[in-house]
Amino acid sequence: MPPLDRRGFLAGAGLAAALGASGCAGTQGDRGQPRFAHGVASGDPGAERVVIWTRLDGAGAAEELEWLVAREPQLRHVVRRGRVVADPLRDFCCKVDVGGLEPGTTYFYAFRVHGEHSVVGRTRTLPQDAVESLRFAVAACANYQQGSFAAYARIAELESLDAVLHLGDYIYEYGDQTDGRLPLDPPHEILTLEDYRRRYAFYRRDPALQAAHRVHPFIAVWDDHESANNAWRDGAGNHDPEREGPWRERRAAAIQAWHEWMPVRDTAADAPIHRSFRFGDLADLVMLDTRLEGREQPAASPQDIASDPARELLGAAQEAWLLGELDASQARGTRWRLLGQQVVFAPLGNFNPDQWDGYPQARQRILQHLGRAGIDNVVFLTGDIHSSWALDVAPDPYDRARYDGQSGRGAQAVEFVTPGIASEPLGHYLARRDPEAHARMVEGIKQQPHLRFADYTNRGFVSLEVNAQRVEASWHFVAAPTDPQSRVAIAHRETVRAGENRLSRPV
Repeated sequence: MPPLDRRGFLAGAGLAAALGASGCAGTQGDRGQPRFAHGVASGDPGAERVVIWTRLDGAGAAEELEWLVAREPQLRHVVRRGRVVADPLRDFCCKVDVGGLEPGTTYFYAFRVHGEHSVVGRTRTLPQDAVESLRFAVAACANYQQGSFAAYARIAELESLDAVLHLGDYIYEYGDQTDGRLPLDPPHEILTLEDYRRRYAFYRRDPALQAAHRVHPFIAVWDDHESANNAWRDGAGNHDPEREGPWRERRAAAIQAWHEWMPVRDTAADAPIHRSFRFGDLADLVMLDTRLEGREQPAASPQDIASDPARELLGAAQEAWLLGELDASQARGTRWRLLGQQVVFAPLGNFNPDQWDGYPQARQRILQHLGRAGIDNVVFLTGDIHSSWALDVAPDPYDRARYDGQSGRGAQAVEFVTPGIASEPLGHYLARRDPEAHARMVEGIKQQPHLRFADYTNRGFVSLEVNAQRVEASWHFVAAPTDPQSRVAIAHRETVRAGENRLSRPV
């Protein structure tokens, strides 16, 4: 390949930018198909670096690509450039961990191979030192066959996002569940590395998902459906070793494909994915893995929880790391501590072994640490449950001597739960599959003194506005779930004010 030529690159990059605006994924080669059909993405930003990603389509062997990062979308003021190899061993996915950038700065980037260009992506580094405000989108649960990706399209339209926090279930492992009406690739349940790669490739051809990746950096963790439903470290509810082979092999395939296709910083294949991000003096973001790293097998009954209450969810190493991150954040005076994780943390008084309710001592250790260390301004951000919730987090919200549901006295943190991007809402699922369980849920919600808001019939996402005085969560709901062009609008807001450690009450 000839030396990197800025003018030649930019001539096509301008075309790529125009194509990107119309939803195309880049220029086409001699094969008659886009070489960058899966668009571009960025993620895991730091104050001076960010990961950029693309995939080279139509390659039969390894090929070298050019990349560059610039200060404006026309890519005239180039600040970093280089080369990266699209290798079949990584499914032709390319990632570059670009360093030497400036904090709190918007950048633009693109890729080229043999004169063919990707669309131009936009990303942003983390702010440093004093920070006035932050803005995030929080997303999870995108079952392609259960709803459109209109919520992703709306996320792409949001201005001035510092990052999209994706809390998992980015893909689903199930086979075709619509009798061919909305065909998947592959159509069967995914088990092998090739299966997982094909499913990511299928998802990433969606124009709304591509648009969200193109304009915002993602900070992502996995949940269970990136491997198999109700996964834990040594197995999954949706895995039969006799029919589907060893869990370790399927787990390894799922992890490898996730690392190839997601714009996350590369680590060793068996390295944990929990990590933290510092947004100046305003917020520390801690992203947890409540699925594959330390989770022990979920209990089968309330009696099992009572007989073995020490069951681990995070695992000893991740739990110790989390407590250390919380201590460090409080010690340096950072205003907010945001914890991105997968399953509902607050007690809900029902038997759901998949949530923190199934691991009560693990939850209690965290809350006891918050109390002993005087750690405040903690906000849990949760996905997984295909519904929307806003809760005070208290050790025992049902003990009126320790927690007052009217005032919020006794709460130690708050929790915001985002609905699914596309997955069937919890209320619809229960009403269809188990009307009695649905009725119990509706009645049970009325008995939760720490619950300030719940919606279990809508798809969408949550946006967060963060400043020194408050964190405000807004729930964006999709009006027409099967329409990719559906209107998506804010339906509800909740706020936690600094130093209060509870959701705000109406005055």
